Amino acid sequence: MRYLTIQEVVATHFLTMKRFEDELQAGLKFPERLEEAVYRPKAEAFGQEVHPILLRKAAALTQSLIQAHPFHNGNKRTALASLVVFLRLNNYILTMTNRDAEDLMVAVATDDRYKGTEGVILLAQEIEKWTDHR
Repeated sequence: MRYLTIQEVVATHFLTMKRFEDELQAGLKFPERLEEAVYRPKAEAFGQEVHPILLRKAAALTQSLIQAHPFHNGNKRTALASLVVFLRLNNYILTMTNRDAEDLMVAVATDDRYKGTEGVILLAQEIEKWTDHR
């Protein structure tokens, strides 16, 4: 299993913001929140992984980046880009349309069903619908 590092997520953020010509709004606002988000897929409790399945790890990362709001702007875009990178590093590809991706990221930000552990499970189920293993 290949996890993203803090540096990789920050680089993904700046590249994403540049791609959308929004560099002036880029930047890390809460480093501690980013650290928590990046380490969440690896979380353990009582010696057991909290998120033992790859897609739940992907969902935990995505949910955390959106809901913890570690960047000044572009948190949903960064979460989506980080999701794509994380999946690719682990031999999966995301097949959803841009519109579906945008709708899902907004839902994670605004819909209470995507909060907490149950939200991670729901998001993992949504991601599974849109992934192919290579």
